Amino acid sequence: MDPFAQVIDAYKAAVLAKDVNAFVSLYDDNVVVFDLWGTWAMRGVASWRHAIGEWFSSVGSEQVVVSFRDASSLASDELAVGHAIVTYAAFSPEGTPLRSLSNRLTMTLKRSQGTWRIVHEHTSAPVDPSTLKAEIHYKDATKCSTPHLSTQTQGAVMWTHEESIDITATPARIWRLFADVPGWKSWNAGIERIELHGPFTTGATFTMQPPGMDAFVSTLIDVQEHTGFTDETVVDDTRVIVEHRIESQASGQSRVVYSTRITGPDAEEIGPMVTGDFGDVLRALKEMAERG
Repeated sequence: MDPFAQVIDAYKAAVLAKDVNAFVSLYDDNVVVFDLWGTWAMRGVASWRHAIGEWFSSVGSEQVVVSFRDASSLASDELAVGHAIVTYAAFSPEGTPLRSLSNRLTMTLKRSQGTWRIVHEHTSAPVDPSTLKAEIHYKDATKCSTPHLSTQTQGAVMWTHEESIDITATPARIWRLFADVPGWKSWNAGIERIELHGPFTTGATFTMQPPGMDAFVSTLIDVQEHTGFTDETVVDDTRVIVEHRIESQASGQSRVVYSTRITGPDAEEIGPMVTGDFGDVLRALKEMAERG
C-alpha cells in the first residue's frame, strides 16, 4: 500500500477516536511540524503531543471527521512525500454539522525498521492579498471524502458521504471497468462474489457478497454510458444509494466520484461500514485504469 495513503488513513481514524497515542505514534520522535496555528514550528514529538492533546480536549463531545482530496505521493525504499487538501469537519454528538475548515498539507515520511513515520509536516492556507486573511474554506471541499450527518424533521436519519480521485485515463476506459461487473472483484477487495442479472442497464439487479458476510441484491437505478451509474440497496428499513460518477477534467484526466446517501433508522451505523473502504477501492480502480 502507498505509505502516504496508509498514514493518512490512520490519521483520520486517530482524530475521529480522539486517540492522542494513536495519532502521535504516526510521527518520528524528532519530527518538525510547521503547523498553521499559533507557532512557527514545533520540534520533537513531545511538543506535538501537547498540541494534539489540547486540540482533542478542546472539542469535548464533538466528533471531528477528517477527509483528504487530491492526495498524491512519491516514495522510494526509505523516504516518501505526499500532499493533499485536508478538511476537518466537526459534528455534534447528534450528528449535526457545526463547522469545517480546510488547509494544504504536505508530509515527509521515513521508514525505520519497517514502519513509516512522519518526520516533517507542513500545513498552510492561501492568503487573500486584499485582506491578508487566510482562506480556510476550500471552494471544492464538498468533493472531498467528507461525511455529512443530519437529522431530518420526520425523524429519519440521513447519512451522506462523498469521495473522489483523479485518474489519468479517459472516461471510456473507466466506463469499461464499471460496465464489467464480474471484473469489479479485480479492483474491489470488498467483493467475494458478484453476479449481474441481465445487461448493465437501468433497472437491472446484481447480487454481491462481501467477504464473510451475507449476500445482498442491489438495483441499478440509473446507468449513463461514459458518465456513471447509481445503485440502490435496501436493508430492512434503510435505503443505501451510491452514485459512481465519471467527470472529465480540462487537464485530460478524469475524476471518479463516489457519492453515497443513506436514509433510515440504521443510517449512521451502516454508513461507515458501506463507505469505509471507498478510498482503497478508488485507489485500486485508479491503478487498474492507468495500467491501460
